[in-house]
Amino acid sequence: MKAFVFAGKGQPIIEERPRPTLLMPTDAIVKMTMTSICVPICTFSSITSCSSYEFCRKGIPSHCVDGGWILGNTIDGTQAYYTRIPRGFQSEQVMCSDVLPTGFECEVLNGRVQPGSTVAVIGGGPVGLGALLTAQLYSPFNLIMIDLDANRLKAAETQGATHCVVSGPNTIKKVVKLTGGRGVDTAIEAVGVPATFQLCQDLVTVRGTIVNLGVHGCKVDLHLENLWDRNISTFAEMSNAYSTFGAAAEHNAL
Repeated sequence: MKAFVFAGKGQPIIEERPRPTLLMPTDAIVKMTMTSICVPICTFSSITSCSSYEFCRKGIPSHCVDGGWILGNTIDGTQAYYTRIPRGFQSEQVMCSDVLPTGFECEVLNGRVQPGSTVAVIGGGPVGLGALLTAQLYSPFNLIMIDLDANRLKAAETQGATHCVVSGPNTIKKVVKLTGGRGVDTAIEAVGVPATFQLCQDLVTVRGTIVNLGVHGCKVDLHLENLWDRNISTFAEMSNAYSTFGAAAEHNAL
């Protein structure tokens, strides 16, 4: 079968791969119809959990010793015609896709979005849009989307962004002006490069919160020499993205 493979930095290729087979009794072989970077659409997470070992019992399944973040990381992912899913699922266990629960729990809840607050989402991809959509549940006063791509900003505008800012040399000045000179209460990093994490540090206000969800592949600096007296909080979370949606599914609230 054909598969989309990451062969190195800047080297995505399509190549022939063997069709996956069952390796464990709990595996499932799934025929793919649609998929995104982290997860297939509306079926299963890139993070698998055994639900029994220490970290799973603590509610951080990304560190499961018999699972965790494995799809597209330690085993082949979902960018192919078929994929093997460890710890297969039943049809009644189908959950919402990765985007909404990740955006909501890892970014909005950790970001302490509150009524009347100001939020900047840096990165208008799927997870950034997930944060944009679910942040509106808490009625922020300003919800600012920042991205390089005009099409993504247009999409963000249709999904509830109060302001859209093209990332560039004047980004900080534009956002500071939009917030009356104070910066943002919640800065959400949804890209995974040093420049966007730095932008969060430049935009966050006193007692604000920086939430990082981007997967960084190189060294990133936290400039405490500039932030030590501003009483900020920082979160880097990808372990508990499904508790709210899991509870909703359990009680037929989806």
